[in-house]
Amino acid sequence: MRFRSLIFIFFGLLLFLSCQGPGNSEGDNQDTHPPLDLSEWDSLQNIIYDDPQYFLDHAQEIINDTEGYSSFTEISEEYIWAKINMAYTLLTTDGQARLAAALYEEAISYNQKHDILSKQEVATYIYKPLGNCYTILADYEKAQKFILYGIENSSDESTKISLRNNLGISLVYNDKYKEAIRTVKKNLNAASSTSNPLDEALSFNILSDAYYKDGHIDSASLYNRKAVSLFSDNTLRGDTLVWYCSSLEMQAHLRHQEGKTKEATQSAKEALRLLEMEFPDSRNREKAKVSNMLASLSPGNASLELYRKSIELLLKQNPGATYIPDYTFTTALLGIARYYEDAQIDSSINYYSAAIENDFRTQQLITSKASHQYNNHWNKEIVDKALQLITSRHAQASKKEKTELAKSALWLTELSKGRQLINEINRSKVWMDDENKELAGTLKEIQQLHGEITQTNTDQERREITKSIEQAFLQANLQEGYLKRIFETPEKDIFFENLQGNEYLYLSIFEHLDSTYTISSLQGDQVSLSRIGEKQFLKKVEDFKSTYFTSSPKAYNNNPAAYRKQAEYLLAHLAPQLKDKHFTAFVSPDGAINGLPFDALIKGGHFLAEKIDFAYINSFIVLDILRPTPRTSSLAILYKEKYEAPFMDLPFVKEEVMQLGKQYSNIKYGPDKQNIENISELFTKGTAIHIAAHTSIDPDKPPTLELSESISTDALQYYSISSPLIFLASCNTSSGEILSSEGIASLNRSFLSKGVPSVISTYWYANDQVMQALTAGFYKKLSESRNPISALASNKRDYLKNASAMMRNPWYWANINYHGVENSILVKEKTFLEFMFQ
Repeated sequence: MRFRSLIFIFFGLLLFLSCQGPGNSEGDNQDTHPPLDLSEWDSLQNIIYDDPQYFLDHAQEIINDTEGYSSFTEISEEYIWAKINMAYTLLTTDGQARLAAALYEEAISYNQKHDILSKQEVATYIYKPLGNCYTILADYEKAQKFILYGIENSSDESTKISLRNNLGISLVYNDKYKEAIRTVKKNLNAASSTSNPLDEALSFNILSDAYYKDGHIDSASLYNRKAVSLFSDNTLRGDTLVWYCSSLEMQAHLRHQEGKTKEATQSAKEALRLLEMEFPDSRNREKAKVSNMLASLSPGNASLELYRKSIELLLKQNPGATYIPDYTFTTALLGIARYYEDAQIDSSINYYSAAIENDFRTQQLITSKASHQYNNHWNKEIVDKALQLITSRHAQASKKEKTELAKSALWLTELSKGRQLINEINRSKVWMDDENKELAGTLKEIQQLHGEITQTNTDQERREITKSIEQAFLQANLQEGYLKRIFETPEKDIFFENLQGNEYLYLSIFEHLDSTYTISSLQGDQVSLSRIGEKQFLKKVEDFKSTYFTSSPKAYNNNPAAYRKQAEYLLAHLAPQLKDKHFTAFVSPDGAINGLPFDALIKGGHFLAEKIDFAYINSFIVLDILRPTPRTSSLAILYKEKYEAPFMDLPFVKEEVMQLGKQYSNIKYGPDKQNIENISELFTKGTAIHIAAHTSIDPDKPPTLELSESISTDALQYYSISSPLIFLASCNTSSGEILSSEGIASLNRSFLSKGVPSVISTYWYANDQVMQALTAGFYKKLSESRNPISALASNKRDYLKNASAMMRNPWYWANINYHGVENSILVKEKTFLEFMFQ
């Protein structure tokens, strides 16, 4: 039919797309307009198919209008093809991958309900371009899974070849060069005499890119020559012309590598000329990318003008925008920042700041963990350089300038951290939407599958269940409709307004790539900035943690004076401005500083715990996202005392549960109640939760809560959790792998990612007796103050006042820590009637 014919059958991902950074979009969600009648539907179709420029100028409005027609079964086939065509136009003409991906996702969901398209049509017209969108957004893991799903569902070899090429591109941008080479060579081996020669040319392009980035220049040059030759022998239009331009780009890279700057510049200029000639009013993203590349080859002012040209091109397709959700835009900002580094340091700092802010916004659309970590490494390099410039400028600045520079350092540091956590918190809000029944069902299915995998005994069963989890996960990604949603992004002025409204200390730490540190802090209106330039400082932090805070308290007891000396030394570097009075301190750690108990550091011969209330948070941006309302809650107690090898029994648990049960209104979840259904229901009750059970930490597995049915951090991400407070009263619940810019992959982080505002957990092994005493004391203090931060800190102070010299050893008490935001919780004490009828 005519709708289908208007979609290009041959849709390969353009190699020129710069996909090393994430993509996003700014704007406001608009309400769906109710349809008037089907005659208006015809008018919308005329715009979508016959007036693409008008559609692009009014895309969001027209998209919203079309959604009202989804219930008209008589036009269901027309409806799905209209969605696909809108997505195609947005992606290829305007480079708007987020909006396009959202439409493709809707098309898949609509097709699943109405069964309109064949598997082959879905693979060709949806999975292929959707995977490309995710690659552009730098959600590489997600892209690769959807492309593979398209390959599995395709029966047409030419479509499979195109999909494998797209997979190869995504793998190259994901730095998986060898895997990309294997994938694309499979294409070349599968190609027949009837294959499209331009598919083969694209394969050569990808191989050249992969070999170049993997350091094999000779192989890169060989495949680049093959690509250029094949493209030159064919008539090129549309996508295929862009592929040819990408081969000219690679030719420029290779010539530059050989020291032939003039020839490299000529290749890049020819690519830009062809794009401008073929696409005078569209493909601005592609032209901007080539312009960036040409800028990197050009000297002085010519470089600056080309980067500015890239910015203008991208702003042209996003009129009125301040930020463009695209790595190409970020690259241009970085190019200008680097241009100004030597001559105009303030301008350089401003452009670095804009690049970091743009990158934060773009990464919020990434949903897969691996892609977040990949992009965090890239982001850290940018922030590293920006902070170097800021601290250098700070040393020579006036008092007023010092204040602004220190605020910039604090702002940029916090934008660089916890970006995945922020994304997960926002997604968790979507998952808790009671109206999305389909998503709730899929999440429950994934919970059950994770429960099954803990019970499996064979690798074959584990592989089968893992595959089922992956398929259900892809379905959940579609059902949540995340890319349709626009979340508020932080603004610098509002960020500081929120921090300056109290006397709390906000201490922000950034670990540089060379193991030095930048420390920025704010307390009241006083902002400070310092640099730890000693490269051995990182090792001293790691040695301090491994000596005093592992499996034994002996090191401190053998030589308390040595501990005090090291603790004072660390504090003098990390927080030299610390005031000698009682206040609350929020610490945003980084790298090896994660897991360092600040309240166990020493100032003036006293533990900081004796005066300061500490809370840890992955990024101060989270303070703007998690704003809990005061809550009165009963206490749910999840516990397990008896275990089989290799775990030991937990004899203290019985008494702990009994004490809490006597004092507080509660419901107990013993081993017989710990099935997935009950735990899932408990997590959504809105009650405070106390968990006393073993936690397993295995380098080859995610941290796992060992209840009757084990729950790993991987499984926890699929639960909806509305608890105001979770107390993890077991060992190592803050332990795990240190993630780049994301803190520690631990159980407590998993609960924070679900939007829980207050999580109490442990850094290392807990002493049963002390843990029980601190637990009981915490809830007593909480009933008095309703503030879990001050309750835990006040409880520690009481402990230290009454402890013997040996038991003041921080190993016993400093392992318990608070992660989260300020919160107000009243845990209800037991009423007389509850005592009578328990």
